[in-house]
This record gives sequence, structure tokens and C-alpha cells, in this order.
Amino acid sequence: MTERTTETDDAPLTSPMVRSRAGWLFWATMMCTVFYSAGTTSSRGWCPGGFNANGEYTDAAGVPTDSAPLCVNLTLGPSKQVYLAVAVIAVSALIYAYLRRHREQPTVNVLFGATMAIAAITLGSILVAQVWFGQVSGEGLDESGSYTEVLPSVVADTVIEISLMDAP
Repeated sequence: MTERTTETDDAPLTSPMVRSRAGWLFWATMMCTVFYSAGTTSSRGWCPGGFNANGEYTDAAGVPTDSAPLCVNLTLGPSKQVYLAVAVIAVSALIYAYLRRHREQPTVNVLFGATMAIAAITLGSILVAQVWFGQVSGEGLDESGSYTEVLPSVVADTVIEISLMDAP
């Protein structure tokens, strides 16, 4: 009788622990990207100035003007760079797991580390984006109609729209 071995060169991820960690990596990646998408989606708008009791336009100081004040609308959304980083980490970890499938402990450690790195990147990006977006003030709008306070595109994408205030 010949002895059968369970480990062959073309065997799939044979260890239950490695399969479990690969599953955790997949589901954690999916959940983190969903939370990242939801956590970095927001908008904010304001118009420095307004109308007085006579229906005249006023500037931010309350002084009547002839022209309508400019309004700013900022829209925050997820960054493609964060999605790319998450994908690179997940795919690299799975490739490593496949290539080192016969060495259980190092493979499990890499899959766990990749899961934690993805969680740290997405949650850190949400935190930075929301703190930065919460600190944006109306003072970034200059006289030429351009807005100077922007969020780094590595964390989240920001869309800036500048328009005239509607009539009362």
C-alpha cells in the first residue's frame, strides 16, 4: 500500500485556520469599504451674507451691496486612492497566502496583519476626513470666487461649487 499525503504542490489553502483568516480578510475588507463609503460622504453649504429687512443683498458684515453674495457648497466623497490601497493590501495578502499555503503560522499572521491594516486605513481616513471637514469655515472663499480650503485627495475627494445667492 502506498501512503497518501494531504499536502501536494497544487493543494488549495488546506489549513482550516488559513481558510478562516482568508474569509475574515474578505469580509472585513467588504465591511471596511462600505463603512468608508458611508463615513466619507457628506455635504455642507453656506452663504456669507444674506438679505436685510428691505430685501437688499448684504455682505458677510451686514453692509448692503448691489450684487448677490457668493455661496459655497462642499461635497465630501470617498477617494479612489483609499480603495486602491485596500485592494493592493488584500490581493497581496491573498497571493502571499497562496504561495506560502504550507506554512500555516506565517500565513495566518500575514492575513491577520492585512485585515488590521485595511481597518486602520479606512477608519483613519474616515476620522481625518470628518475632522477636517468639520473644521472648514466660510473664510476660505475669496473675492475672486475661488475656495482655498480643501481636503487632501488621499483621504477623500472634495467637490466645491460656488454660486450666487438666490433672490429672497
